[in-house]
Amino acid sequence: MESLKPAFLWTFTEKDEAGNVLSVETVQNLIPVEGLNYILNAAFKGGAQYATLYAGLFEGNYNPSPSDTMAAFPGAATECTAYTSATRPAVTFGTVASGNMDNLANLVTFTGNADKTVYGGFLSTSSVKGGTTGVLTSVVRAPSTKTLSNGGRIEVALAFQFVSV
Repeated sequence: MESLKPAFLWTFTEKDEAGNVLSVETVQNLIPVEGLNYILNAAFKGGAQYATLYAGLFEGNYNPSPSDTMAAFPGAATECTAYTSATRPAVTFGTVASGNMDNLANLVTFTGNADKTVYGGFLSTSSVKGGTTGVLTSVVRAPSTKTLSNGGRIEVALAFQFVSV
């Protein structure tokens, strides 16, 4: 039996305090086993479904692993909480069509309130900054570090596609 490798495609746009684009990079993520099990249970077994996913950033020099879980990930990867919103920002996906969905109409924006180096991002079913509950559905290490400066922004575009083989 062949394996299917579903993934989110993450595009990080780093901007300075004046809104100038400093870098744009796109990378494919890892969906940890915890996230894969959630997708399968929700889609095929009538398991719990979460209407919203929440994005986060991490500032630790961490390499994601298939065994990552929401219970341990924020501590292991050092979740970055130095942004202005009180919670992890919600991801608003557009219409699902042709096996694809994305948030291009509603980018996730992190506005910094301190100077931090960011190594990557993640998606969770929990909105709590630094929280360890919920399901880790995506984790990605950016191709290069990003600077989330005080007043600067990191904008994240996410796309997910299933392709029939």
